[in-house]
Amino acid sequence: MAKEGIKFFLIFILIGILTLFFFKWVSIAFFLIGIFFAYFFRDPARNIPEEKNCVVSPADGKVIEVVEIPEKNLKKIS
Repeated sequence: MAKEGIKFFLIFILIGILTLFFFKWVSIAFFLIGIFFAYFFRDPARNIPEEKNCVVSPADGKVIEVVEIPEKNLKKIS
């Protein structure tokens, strides 16, 4: 799970646990919303092709951080 989604997941799961003791039917909704956030913020492993002259781009998500990486840490594909 992406770190940006952990707080949303935990909030709804904790609310689901708290409401479980008082309103069992309502707690189901909170658990389902928590599961939705776990699915929405999933962070699947990406398979990067090792072909020459291949351009790889992310298929989903948004840019949340731009950092400069030293050239020695870059993986050379060609």
